[in-house]
Amino acid sequence: MEADEESGSEDMDYYLETLADVIGTDVKMIWIVDSGCFTFDTFWLTTSLRGHCCHKLEVEVSKQGIHSGLGGGVIPHPFRIATLLLNRIQDQQTGQMTEPFQVNIPTDRYRECVQTAQLISTKEQLPLLPGVKTVSNDQVKDFIAQCWMPALAITGIDGIPSTENGGNVIVSKIALKIATRLPPTGNSKETSDYVIQELSRDPPYGAKVKC
Repeated sequence: MEADEESGSEDMDYYLETLADVIGTDVKMIWIVDSGCFTFDTFWLTTSLRGHCCHKLEVEVSKQGIHSGLGGGVIPHPFRIATLLLNRIQDQQTGQMTEPFQVNIPTDRYRECVQTAQLISTKEQLPLLPGVKTVSNDQVKDFIAQCWMPALAITGIDGIPSTENGGNVIVSKIALKIATRLPPTGNSKETSDYVIQELSRDPPYGAKVKC
């Protein structure tokens, strides 16, 4: 058992080599204690984790920035184009990912989620501001979403100046870092290929798009 981050362990190789005489070289299973627990009076066991898929979306419309007094309403803003592209893989009104992201949740795992949601509140585990609701506003659905539902987040943006430095200019190009969470039984390769295909095909306004 090792208690470091699952995707960035600096110790796993060291333990395997140093303790080879103790644990052997034909290792069948590795336990990684990284998934946290909700209470300290119960033994919590993680039976599944969502996967992660990351892409960089670039949208370019002009050779240089254009003053909004000259190009506003004429030049399509790259940020709006990016949102149009993202709407191909996620319903912007509901947050639901499109069909290729979805999986059938195994009956036993669904039952475990429902039972666990009766014991803890996902919302209470998150630092939401007073009055802010979760996407589903339902304790059971929140927990199922956290464990099994696909999701999308924009975790970085290049090309847009800060509000302090921004002027009256339509930027020529932006880049978004897109992080998607995948269901535990989802196929990451097929999903990644789907994201690249949907975000790259038939760019609105003929913009230059790269994913």
